Amino acid sequence: MHGGCPGFDSPWLHAPPWSFDVVPQARCERAGVTGEPAGPATGSPSLRPLRTDELATLAGWLAEPHVAVWWPEPQGLAAVTAHYTPCLDGRDPTELLAVVVVGTAVGFLQRYEVDHGTAWAAELARAGVPAGAVGLGYLVGERTWLRRGVATAAVRAAVAGTWAVYPRATGVAVACQQDNVASWSTLRAAGLTRLWAGQLVSDDPGDGGPSSVYWTPRPAADPGSGARPAPPLAPVHQGASGTAPMAG
Repeated sequence: MHGGCPGFDSPWLHAPPWSFDVVPQARCERAGVTGEPAGPATGSPSLRPLRTDELATLAGWLAEPHVAVWWPEPQGLAAVTAHYTPCLDGRDPTELLAVVVVGTAVGFLQRYEVDHGTAWAAELARAGVPAGAVGLGYLVGERTWLRRGVATAAVRAAVAGTWAVYPRATGVAVACQQDNVASWSTLRAAGLTRLWAGQLVSDDPGDGGPSSVYWTPRPAADPGSGARPAPPLAPVHQGASGTAPMAG
């Protein structure tokens, strides 16, 4: 579960999709976006920048059993604050977003450039991910919003917003544990396809066990601003560990 702030590539819980209004956080200041975007009266989810005063809420979500089983660290407010403050104060370029429904934050999403983490970029390259990829990680922390389509909608919206926020991105790549059926089901429902399956080498405990890497390329109709075209991808293959690919 990697990210620019480590530990976040284990998406959570799939259900039928919602519509999703999104204002990307990255470069929000450039666009003058400082608050929660208005959603339609139906209460469809939205994304906005996570605030420093919401780190306690995030710490609570990370301690929830349905999250902690896949997302073992950080745990506790002090550790969460130390872990994510660099992302909030600009020392780390990773975007931290709150997933908001009916005016209330119910989950968390982060987005980052894979190439910022040299070892992780090399490991995903071994899995067939092209250079220039963007990574995602997210969770739905509020139990009352589980299995209601929030995670699927969040991934779809984050992917759709990636091309403008990261004009040179070649695509979006997400790694998840094969045992986390809800995770790879969410990715499939959001339109990503499985690229690779096997054992990833990582010092993050959240990446333990056989994994799958899911991928979606930059749309051909959206070349971006000087975007590097993604090379054709090989069919799904086994990792060096010999782990059999899951039906994801």
